[in-house]
Amino acid sequence: METKIFVCPNCHKTLEVETDRTRIFCGYCGTPINLAKKDIAFQETRFVTPQGRVVGYAEVPQGWRIGAELQNKQVDDLTPFYTTMLATNRENTMQVGSHSGENYYTHRRTTILSQFAGQKHVEYLEPDDYLLDVARRLCGVDVALAKTDTLRTRYLANIDNEAGKIIARFEERGNIVLPSVQLHLKLTNAMFDSRMIEATFIDNREEMAVFIGGDLFGLEYYDASPTASLGRGITGGIGNIFSKAKEAMEENNEQIDFGWFMRGGIVGSMMRQRNKQDHAPVQKQEKKQGTAPFGHAHEYGLPVDTINWGSKRIYYAIGPLSQEDALEQAFRKMAETYCLDQSLVSYLEQYHMQVRQNEMSTLNNATNYAYQSHMMNMQRLNQVSKTLSQSNDIVMQGYQNRQEAYDRMSQKRSEAIRGVNTYTTSDGRSVEHSVSSDHVYETKYGDTVGVSGNAIDDSVATDLGWKEIFKKK
Repeated sequence: METKIFVCPNCHKTLEVETDRTRIFCGYCGTPINLAKKDIAFQETRFVTPQGRVVGYAEVPQGWRIGAELQNKQVDDLTPFYTTMLATNRENTMQVGSHSGENYYTHRRTTILSQFAGQKHVEYLEPDDYLLDVARRLCGVDVALAKTDTLRTRYLANIDNEAGKIIARFEERGNIVLPSVQLHLKLTNAMFDSRMIEATFIDNREEMAVFIGGDLFGLEYYDASPTASLGRGITGGIGNIFSKAKEAMEENNEQIDFGWFMRGGIVGSMMRQRNKQDHAPVQKQEKKQGTAPFGHAHEYGLPVDTINWGSKRIYYAIGPLSQEDALEQAFRKMAETYCLDQSLVSYLEQYHMQVRQNEMSTLNNATNYAYQSHMMNMQRLNQVSKTLSQSNDIVMQGYQNRQEAYDRMSQKRSEAIRGVNTYTTSDGRSVEHSVSSDHVYETKYGDTVGVSGNAIDDSVATDLGWKEIFKKK
């Protein structure tokens, strides 16, 4: 391999360096030396699986070997497949790649939000910490963070559209109202970004560099259902306690661990803009009621129940630290130019539509079932009410009959004691006559006359204008 002469800028010793090296360490004083960057020729490459399925496209260094995988693996509720793209140099010393992202979910308390149990439940991390964790998992060893930076990708260039998709999906699932279920989520904070880190590790006594990047997103929201108000009231009270402690420290001009008070993961880090002021004392602000030390939505005066965060896509590169510059160039170029194959994009759109139709059908069926159950319950209640009304009528009628019987018995006892019988006139009046009267007549003037013995002859009664009346039943 060709070599060139280079002079160490620290000890000024002459070094013989291979021409393809972009970074070396002086053999005399150990100083790390970044050599002039070597221009790399890139070409747009189609990544195809061994079965001949095109996965996506990206620009990689010319002459590198490429490969791809497409797995039927559910990444999230709207992504039913997992993709991997990998490019390796001829010497098998460097590789760049990309794979589907991952979605995490964490909530403060157990509520109806458990419907999202299909997502991974882990402690949330700040973006750079999350990417560092990805690096550890990818390399299989512990790594040391070297630098952080922004990353230019198509996701970031089209962030409004990508953010709109995620928020629209949240809103689709965030408002469900049934007779027995009420889920009403309120989106409090949403952030989207593309980040990268560089880390180093040792592999077989050789220093290696790893670049990890991700198209990141984060959502903070709370459960606005009436049934959740008690839980928010409790946690809000805890938040007020922490707020009072923080205000007391500020008044005494004490240094505040900004990260501790504002911790909450990927959303908060994006919102705090990742600058040196992240760990500076916060300025005293007007006290806000109902805050809680979870997430970062408490900056808006609202408690947070849930943080849903993760990555839409992961990008990575691994190679010798001595070839750091070339590795970073290949990494950034792949992240900047990656795009999913249009056939898979179309499949995703159809899958999204089918999922939404299925969810709508399920919701309609659940609504219809709930409505039918409600109507059946109403019918049963009406029948029970009717039965109770009939039973009440029977009871009341029995009471009335019994009362009438008591009244008749009381009247008979009174008549027997006084030696009279009660008669009813033609106009409904009650009159009494001695028990010695065998017949009682009503005159045309309304008076009554009692007669002992035989009844008066009908022709005589007619001439007199008398009409016989009878005993009251």
